[in-house]
Amino acid sequence: MQKAGEAIFSRLVKQFSEKEGVTEALKAENQMLWVQRMNNRRRLFLFRQYSISHKVP
Repeated sequence: MQKAGEAIFSRLVKQFSEKEGVTEALKAENQMLWVQRMNNRRRLFLFRQYSISHKVP
């Protein structure tokens, strides 16, 4: 069950990242910006999931 959740999480982070232009091309051009944006995507996704599961307004 946990591996399935991790796979879904990875897929969703990748989809959100590509949608917002956080691509391998950006990684090649500006690695620090890419890392910053990827970390932001992960934090936002985790916060949304926490908010949903804990019914945070």
